[in-house]
Amino acid sequence: MAAIENLNPKSLSKTVWAGILLVYLVLFVATGYVAFFEIDHNPTIDLNPSLYADIQDPETKSLIIETLKQDTASHQKKRELASHSFNVVLGALLGFLSASAVSGFRHRETQNSQDAVAVDKPQ
Repeated sequence: MAAIENLNPKSLSKTVWAGILLVYLVLFVATGYVAFFEIDHNPTIDLNPSLYADIQDPETKSLIIETLKQDTASHQKKRELASHSFNVVLGALLGFLSASAVSGFRHRETQNSQDAVAVDKPQ
């Protein structure tokens, strides 16, 4: 507890800011990898059509075709979810960086105005 009391508030805020940024960057990289670089192709495309060529029963064929269509739709929804998740994390990261920049500029303006007032005051 004594170690926390000895911390400079400015260094603590920088540490918290860096921690938040690190979490955002990890999420950004992870969702970007899943959305764009993960080699997760549709498994139903890899099925050998000759496996089903010998099936003569129309009900079985229609069941297989319907299952393949459902698998393809499910895979497409998963890819869309990954893309949307990436967009959400990107927006959050950009919002955090934007708020940080605005906060930094306001802090500098406050410091500059305080310095100007201190210079203008007679000693």
